[in-house]
Amino acid sequence: MQRSRSVLAVVALAAGVVSAPAAQAQPVSSPVWPVQLGPATYLERGAPAARSEAAITAAMTKLGAPYVYGAAGPDAFDCSGLIQWAFRQAGLVIPRTTGEQATGGIAVPLDQMRRGDLVFSYTPISHVGFYLGDGTVLHSPTSGDKVKITPLRYLDPVLARRY
Repeated sequence: MQRSRSVLAVVALAAGVVSAPAAQAQPVSSPVWPVQLGPATYLERGAPAARSEAAITAAMTKLGAPYVYGAAGPDAFDCSGLIQWAFRQAGLVIPRTTGEQATGGIAVPLDQMRRGDLVFSYTPISHVGFYLGDGTVLHSPTSGDKVKITPLRYLDPVLARRY
């Protein structure tokens, strides 16, 4: 048991989940779970902001990937496919379609969005992207386009959800 705590402390220390003094002074009390972003990337369980940030990091690696209707990666995406793929890389499985994604998570008022929230556009809702902050959205827009960052004002936002 002591050896497994030491291994968890080393993994948590390497991932930046705990600081060096804390890792040396006491065993890691909260479990960590792996995220498929790299060989030693771990996040503390139950940390939505960290999951969202990991999902954004994954999605950013797909900037320039083509939009293809119904595609969910890894080489091409539609809007909801990009969101689902990115969260899967962060260790969270979310629904596949924009409509399903718009009913999951926690509702967030548009004026209270923060980085990592999903922002949904148009009436009826038919588009989704990651809110990056500073009035920008990372998304896979439409046929003939590619994954990119766009000003939020161009997307006619109507709803936000936090996963």
